[in-house]
Amino acid sequence: MEDQKIIDLIKSQKHDKVFTTLYKYFPVVKKMIVANGGRSEDAEDIYQEALIVFYKKAESADFKLTSSINTYLYSICRFMWIDHFKKQQKHA
Repeated sequence: MEDQKIIDLIKSQKHDKVFTTLYKYFPVVKKMIVANGGRSEDAEDIYQEALIVFYKKAESADFKLTSSINTYLYSICRFMWIDHFKKQQKHA
């Protein structure tokens, strides 16, 4: 499914089709998190949070996607993982 079509579906509240499509990007995120000291469960949690962030941003009228959705979600997950990892290190 094309990225713009996904954005259009989000804006028209067609959640089922969108989330089914967005989950195809999860394996890449999981690989990145596991390679950087995380567990599969961490990857699932981070991805869920990233989807919420992406979804809320995509719903806004002024949202403009300047990269692929895959790249955008990966970046959100990467920053969230770095933040999560830093917090874990402080508590260790």
